[in-house]
Amino acid sequence: MSDSNTDSDSVSNRSEILLLTDARNANPNGDPRRDDRPRRDDNDIGIITDSRLKRYIRDQLSEDGFGVLLESPRFIPDGVSTREELYLRLLEMDEAAIPETDSATLASRFLEKATDVRYFGATVTIKGNDGTDGEAELTEGEAAAVDAIRASLPRQYIGPVQWSHGESLHPVALNDESNQLAVTLSSSTENEQGTFADDHRVRFGVYSFTGVVNEHAAANTGLTETDVKRLDSVVWRAWQNQTLTRSKLGQDPRLYLRVEYATDAFHIGDLDLGVSLANGDDHAAFTDITDVELDVGALVSQLEAHEEHIETVHIRESPYLRYEERGSLTTALTDALGDERVREIEPFDEREIRD
Repeated sequence: MSDSNTDSDSVSNRSEILLLTDARNANPNGDPRRDDRPRRDDNDIGIITDSRLKRYIRDQLSEDGFGVLLESPRFIPDGVSTREELYLRLLEMDEAAIPETDSATLASRFLEKATDVRYFGATVTIKGNDGTDGEAELTEGEAAAVDAIRASLPRQYIGPVQWSHGESLHPVALNDESNQLAVTLSSSTENEQGTFADDHRVRFGVYSFTGVVNEHAAANTGLTETDVKRLDSVVWRAWQNQTLTRSKLGQDPRLYLRVEYATDAFHIGDLDLGVSLANGDDHAAFTDITDVELDVGALVSQLEAHEEHIETVHIRESPYLRYEERGSLTTALTDALGDERVREIEPFDEREIRD
């Protein structure tokens, strides 16, 4: 963030993100086409889609009290069942006032309330409803409000924050010792019936994601410096808080690195290629993160080689990470780039930076 900018300003600097997570005896992203088995490619490299990561982030934003357009059903109150009702609910405006509000104000209000749209963009699907598609018919007032919203919003917002699929740093094996789940169904204490269901999990895997914050797209969705600061916290907390279900438990964030650039329209790209396993030949014996030794020499070298383009490196790392010949990545980057360019991300309550 440039010294001349405030947190409420639109993002002016491009950022590049590297995220490392792990999964131990968990199903990080099931593939419904393959009986919900953990996703893997033909070489047994584990895959976690960007949609899965964005779902965690959206759910964490909802829990923090921020408006989300593409909410999980568990956050949608009873009685709200159509897309149109979701838009009306999100705006938090008097229904009768919406048609009387100018288009620019409605569009600005929408982006102010739809936090996930500011990050990831969205296709605007609101189209009104006459009851012909199996959905509830809108009242006259709702229909007028919906028409005003639809006329005020573009067909699509391009999201400034884009993520790659997560890929494991090594082949991952399924845990065949626990691939069946006993399920008991009962209608009374005297009448119980047992069955078995598949319960596929990976034994252990370390996954890397990359992301980019595009300052040009940020101008279209109103993404602010505060939003990016929030991202530094919410990604980490989402991976902790939104993986507490039965099949997802066993996942943790291990490294979050955001490189904020000072040079317009510049980023190095492929930061994940700078991280590898120093003891990769032993991956079949990995049981948890303490068995893993990371080689980040290429990453540090790349960042040092492009030092003149870098404004700040924001970093948070797990105390359980081990590096080849290094105490921590934070220390290595500080040695390479200087104290003024490396900033450790401190945990904080998202609600403290709502405005």
